[in-house]
Amino acid sequence: MERIKSPSENKMSNERFAPDAAVSLRDILYILFRHKWKLISFFLLVSGSVTVFTFHMPEIYQSDAKLLIQIGRESVSVDPAVVGPTMSVSQVRENEVNSELAILRSRILAENVVDRIGPERFQRSPEDRLLPAEFYGICKKMRDICLSHSGLSMTREEDAPHAIRDEAIKKMMKNLEVGVEKKSHIINLSFQAQAPGLAKNTLATLLDAFLERHIAVHRTQASPRFFQEQSEKLLKKLREKEKQLEQFLAQNDTASIDQHKALLFKLRSETDDALKQIYASQAKIASLKKSLRGRSEFIEISRVEGKANPAVNMIKDRLIDLRLREAELSAKYSDDFRPLADVREQIRLAEEAIAREKETLTEVTIGSDTTYQSIQLSMDTEKSRLRAYVALKKNLEAELAAREAELAALVNEEMILTRLKRDVRILETDYLKYRDNLQRARISTALDMDKVSNVSIVQPATEPLDPVKPNKKLYVVLGIFLGLSGGIGLVFFLDFFDNSLRTDEDVEKRLDLPVLAVISCEEFESCLKKFIA
Repeated sequence: MERIKSPSENKMSNERFAPDAAVSLRDILYILFRHKWKLISFFLLVSGSVTVFTFHMPEIYQSDAKLLIQIGRESVSVDPAVVGPTMSVSQVRENEVNSELAILRSRILAENVVDRIGPERFQRSPEDRLLPAEFYGICKKMRDICLSHSGLSMTREEDAPHAIRDEAIKKMMKNLEVGVEKKSHIINLSFQAQAPGLAKNTLATLLDAFLERHIAVHRTQASPRFFQEQSEKLLKKLREKEKQLEQFLAQNDTASIDQHKALLFKLRSETDDALKQIYASQAKIASLKKSLRGRSEFIEISRVEGKANPAVNMIKDRLIDLRLREAELSAKYSDDFRPLADVREQIRLAEEAIAREKETLTEVTIGSDTTYQSIQLSMDTEKSRLRAYVALKKNLEAELAAREAELAALVNEEMILTRLKRDVRILETDYLKYRDNLQRARISTALDMDKVSNVSIVQPATEPLDPVKPNKKLYVVLGIFLGLSGGIGLVFFLDFFDNSLRTDEDVEKRLDLPVLAVISCEEFESCLKKFIA
């Protein structure tokens, strides 16, 4: 049947898709059936294009590897170049792993890998491209023309290798994935390339370059040659100082310093004792002089007037002995000394007894006072002893001064000896320290040459068997879904703008008029021809 246009198309369109218009499943199926060829064409075009694009996409292969970061000399040992006091620094293992991740992601490592493999290996071959090579050539010419008209500088021929190398480095860093497994010290590495051999070779080269870079980064700051030279210089200085020390010991008797110190101490002690004896003798002499004060050298021995009182004489004699005793004790001891206090108490009692005794006429004989003579003899003896102590003190002081001068010279020699011993000890300590650092530097260098580190390859670069990209099944399913959903959407979109009347129901629904007859296209054309004729 021929499509008949409505006289009021816009009105019918608005009425057709009004909000209160009910769309049934029959209407939907009718729309899909009416535009079936458009739907099928769009579905085949989209799904076929996606399928062709999918099967022409270059296959991407992925090679995987794993590294284990252990606790090694890089973590716990001190660099041999560090001389002097050190401070223990606790390093978190996570920071150490992050440092290795930074090295793996560094550009210098990518440059090293690209230079080893060759930048051209990372370039896409013409057969791997999605479009013909002529298309890329035309695009390149158009780009050069645009750059020339815009005044921008174009890539020179001599800069082409650098551009290829930079592009290869960027592609190398883009296709490399580095990560850490949770709750472990294992680093996962993966690299994607269009060829399985290239993926494996690139990742294996990256592991070798990383191990070399790791060793270079953690290498000791000073070489064994530096420590060897410093050790030889210190050894030479040490031998010179030891020779000076031996010569000094041979020329000076430093062993008698302690003896001189002991003798000097003894002389000082004897001098102090002599001084104390002098003070004691002077005090005793002063006491004896005090006892002789007021006494006469001669005394009355007897009297003819009466009988002498023998008790008085005896008490007096006793009193004299007590005073002598008092003088002797007071010269040696203080007033609170008990025997001295007893003597003074006896003297007081004797004096009271003499006072109580009555004087009688006695025959008195005058003669020398023996007490006076005894005191005088004691004083002369004490003076002789004092002169001896004074002479002894002078001799001790003279000898003490001589010994002090000798000791001052010996102390000067001892200071020189101490300084030489200290220099020898310091040089010996420095020499042993540099020798220890030399051994450590040699061991570290040997380990670096043998590529011994705390990084272990748990899994070397694997040989990829199947490509990881593209997922052809997924892309084909997505293409089918996209073609089907897009075709359905396109059908409804075209039907939305289609205002033609095709069925009796469309006429009755849109024009609100009954259908009286239906004329076919052939009948309409024949009637039209007859009418024109």
